[in-house]
Amino acid sequence: MNWLPATTFPNGAGQVAGITNDIVGAQFIQLRKDITLGTLYIGDGVASNVCSTTVLNNGTETYTLTFDSGSAGVAAAVSGMATGTPTVTISAPISLNSDLLVSVGGFNSTNSPRIAFNGPLAMNGKTVTFTNGVAGQNQFSFELGANLTGDGTLVNNAQTVVSVTGSKAFAGRLIANRGTGGGNTGSFTLISGGFTNAAEFVINGYLVNGNSQVGASIHSGNGSGAVNNPGQRWTTKRVTLNGGSLDDGGQAASNNSGNPTNDWQRGLEYVRDDIATVHFKSGYSHVSVSALTGTTGTILNASMVERNPGATAYLFGPNASNKLFWVGNASTFLIGAGGPSGSQTMSVIPWLGAYVSGGFANPPGFATYQTPGGMRGFLDSEYTNSLTAGPQYNVAVATSLALTSDATVNALRMGTVGTPNIGYNRTLTVVSGGVFFKDGKQSIGTSGSTNAGTLNFGAAEGVVWVLGTTTNTIGAKITGSGGLTKASTGMLTLTATNLYSGGTYVGCGTLRVGDGTYGGTLGSGNAEVHAGAKIQVSCANAIADTATLSILYSGLYNGRLELDTDVNETIRFLYLGGTAMPSGTYGSSVSAASNKNDQYFSGAGVLTVSGDATKLRLGTRICIF
Repeated sequence: MNWLPATTFPNGAGQVAGITNDIVGAQFIQLRKDITLGTLYIGDGVASNVCSTTVLNNGTETYTLTFDSGSAGVAAAVSGMATGTPTVTISAPISLNSDLLVSVGGFNSTNSPRIAFNGPLAMNGKTVTFTNGVAGQNQFSFELGANLTGDGTLVNNAQTVVSVTGSKAFAGRLIANRGTGGGNTGSFTLISGGFTNAAEFVINGYLVNGNSQVGASIHSGNGSGAVNNPGQRWTTKRVTLNGGSLDDGGQAASNNSGNPTNDWQRGLEYVRDDIATVHFKSGYSHVSVSALTGTTGTILNASMVERNPGATAYLFGPNASNKLFWVGNASTFLIGAGGPSGSQTMSVIPWLGAYVSGGFANPPGFATYQTPGGMRGFLDSEYTNSLTAGPQYNVAVATSLALTSDATVNALRMGTVGTPNIGYNRTLTVVSGGVFFKDGKQSIGTSGSTNAGTLNFGAAEGVVWVLGTTTNTIGAKITGSGGLTKASTGMLTLTATNLYSGGTYVGCGTLRVGDGTYGGTLGSGNAEVHAGAKIQVSCANAIADTATLSILYSGLYNGRLELDTDVNETIRFLYLGGTAMPSGTYGSSVSAASNKNDQYFSGAGVLTVSGDATKLRLGTRICIF
């Protein structure tokens, strides 16, 4: 064993220990006194010397490994440097005087070293951040003996998984930014353990091409057998979704085929996770509930759901008695006549799409909520095909949108429509605001046509779904006072002078204004682009000159504004990632803008910002003459 680069025994804030060279065979490193380090490199860098290492105490001794960088605001570090698949296990008690950066190497499934914590970890309000690793591999873990105490924050910025065994007393926050792997892996994977006392789980990411996750997911259950009901695996407090994935997975009763000894093994108990609040804060999130054959099933039970404008979600799984998502305040999100199950007048949740059967990548339509049962998707038979059935009906159109007089529906699902024009001076009102394009290359109103008509959302927030990588167009004029939200991963193109008020929210995918031939506009309100989403401006005067444009940032991801060549768009105020920006011109590095930023901008066009948002909170100036 070599402690490098130090020539003396390292023990002090900011000091470096390197256990990295000429290691042969499994190593057991016993602490004989309390040790303080700024950085610990552990694991041989020579591929032929792939060995596992354990840091531990002798017998009942309790010497502590303290991480302290020695510099305020600088994180201490522990790094597993080896290739191959060795495991570095730290079983000795750990105490944090600084934030801690935990890093591993690796480049494929057979070269993915691991770092496992298996001793008490006193967080002391600090942040532990995981980084690097291989996508889909389990390279970080909190083992059964790793009880985290106190407040603080766990952040997964790594490609790889942080797995959890045993219930932890940790009372801080978990932030998942990366680490999405296969069906049984996530940024944090909770199979036989969890953080039930954590103050909050925050899941940041976004979806592309339907249901492909970029960024973070949190996963519980893996389908493997369990002797007893695994019980609560999530925090009982708050889960915040910013476009990430939450998978409440099934667990098999291992003795179902043998000699069951308890109600779980007999298939008489649900696995149930109770959460006080699930908050759909921004973006397009994915929530999945699954169950295993031979078990009663899985229940995700949220006492309350909160939802910010522009946030949408795809719910996969519920539509069966063994996969349930219960929401205590679901009635506050339902819009419609409240018809019974099986009717065409059931209330709809416009911002929530739900699985029914068949393909996994995209929801086939809207969600509703029923007691008993919970969240579920509409069946095809629960839509009428008549646009004139009445304002309480949910309508699936598959032939024509043409109206001889104005019509009102509760929700609208669009199939392949041969006649897309509503009609000259005709208005189609959607009371709930929910419009769902089930098929691609369809439109509501032909671009540039005088017969396109008007699509009215009234007082509701208009929520328009475009799936997968498809493109749909609204050439009809959009009116209403509740704003407009673009949902799901496809592209929605607007090619009319739209008169709606309220905000415009791009939760996922692309909202394009103008199509290169016909111009279009957003409404008169402000615009907000969520992380992973984009507004593409393909014409002049697309955004109101008085509008504030906010391009959001969450976790490791941000929204974008694409400005086509020769576009010079004017707005009043600009916020990038929550930071107020001064007046001036903005664009990408290939534009003529004074302020060039390829993180938030693309295309050769220019955004002109007339107002200085940095001065908005400076207070009121009083002049005395």
